Amino acid sequence: MIKPMCLLFASLALTATTCFSQATTQKSKKEKELTQTQLTWLNDLRVLETDSTKIEGPLGRALAKTEIAAAAWDLDKKWSKELLQNAYELTFPDDDEQGRL
Repeated sequence: MIKPMCLLFASLALTATTCFSQATTQKSKKEKELTQTQLTWLNDLRVLETDSTKIEGPLGRALAKTEIAAAAWDLDKKWSKELLQNAYELTFPDDDEQGRL
């Protein structure tokens, strides 16, 4: 009884081999176009961010940076977090205003 069970187990173990294949990393044409589109959007947002320095008043600049960060969140989280940090710092009163408060 044990011998047939061992043979059955051995035959199952030999036939159930695992096979590892290399993952293909080639991107389809659609994925390449999407990546190119995302890079274009990110570049446009960076241009908007540099243009936001021309906005008068720190609160206006903070609002612009916040909106740009929201749009860029899925494209570049690190840069978006930096924009949000900069926007937050722009909301602090400057030295003159702090003296009046």
